[in-house]
Amino acid sequence: MRKSLWILPVLLLFAALLGSTAARADTLVFSGGFVSGINGITVAGVTYNVTWGLTIDTTFASSLANALAMNAQITADLAAYGPASVAGAGYTTVFDVGVDGGTLTPYADDRFTPTFWSSHVDTTSDYILSVQEIPAGIQWDEFTVVSPEPGAATLTLTGLGMFGLLVVMRKRLA
Repeated sequence: MRKSLWILPVLLLFAALLGSTAARADTLVFSGGFVSGINGITVAGVTYNVTWGLTIDTTFASSLANALAMNAQITADLAAYGPASVAGAGYTTVFDVGVDGGTLTPYADDRFTPTFWSSHVDTTSDYILSVQEIPAGIQWDEFTVVSPEPGAATLTLTGLGMFGLLVVMRKRLA
């Protein structure tokens, strides 16, 4: 019986290392009653947090497909909330938020269809002019990459597995 107890810490260790990460859902971030960002959007296996501002973010400039995918998720998140009041760069009247996709800029729009958000595409040069002309209403999506953190259960199981392995190895040496 005693000789087979070594399997317990090994199984705990494997459970901790092979455990799945918690599922994430996109989360709207509110500030003063306005949507100020979206956390947890995953595109091409990378999770991003999104805010809005007046500075062009070239994260997706090399991949129009990823820019379109990101814009589709932003549009879906805002549309699911309804006619959201979006705030960015000091303004609370933002109605267009665009993703730089290189030569084209897909953007989420709430200006022409005030009851829901929809996706559109414009040339990047035209969108840059629009941001300069109407900064209170047209802004850029700004992205930050989310670094994954291990969950408490994973760390606990890893610690227990390592402790169990240490105990088994000490008993073998004694």
